[in-house]
Amino acid sequence: MLVYRFSVRNSDGSHREYTGCMSLLNDYAALAFGNDIIRDMLPGNPDRHTGCTMEVAESERVVCSISFP
Repeated sequence: MLVYRFSVRNSDGSHREYTGCMSLLNDYAALAFGNDIIRDMLPGNPDRHTGCTMEVAESERVVCSISFP
């Protein structure tokens, strides 16, 4: 299992909020988990996250950056 870090960046990239880490099997599982985090964040206030991205990283390697809908 690999440990992946998840963080949210605002639309201009000037602020990053660390959202946590999780041990997962592979990059595909990390991508799916990142999408689940985004889905959980949106119902409360979707406009707050307009233009934000979820960055998924394993160690120093950035796995992907997921745009919020």
